[in-house]
Amino acid sequence: MLFARDEQDATLLAATVVVKNTLILMSADMPKFTKCKVTPYAEEQLEGLFAVANPWERLFMSCFLFTGMREQEVSHLYWRDVNWEEWDISVTAKPELEWTTKTYEERTV
Repeated sequence: MLFARDEQDATLLAATVVVKNTLILMSADMPKFTKCKVTPYAEEQLEGLFAVANPWERLFMSCFLFTGMREQEVSHLYWRDVNWEEWDISVTAKPELEWTTKTYEERTV
């Protein structure tokens, strides 16, 4: 027989009885991290990175630095996603590649 110490334990026990072999995480189980101030690259560091990069790497680094896009978003861009007249880049799902944007996945869940 299972006994609960408080209401939270009772809720957890009820959930584990309904769904056997289920791992239930609590806030105490979540990883700890410390917030720290993010320091951007110095101009000399960026010049060094771009100096040793090939043209494709420069293109990727420029997208990361100037747009803030994620790695998967940049790697799944097509030229048609770039609107040169409007200075706009559209990050859209690519069903043919079985890839969706992170925000698209969050909305559908």
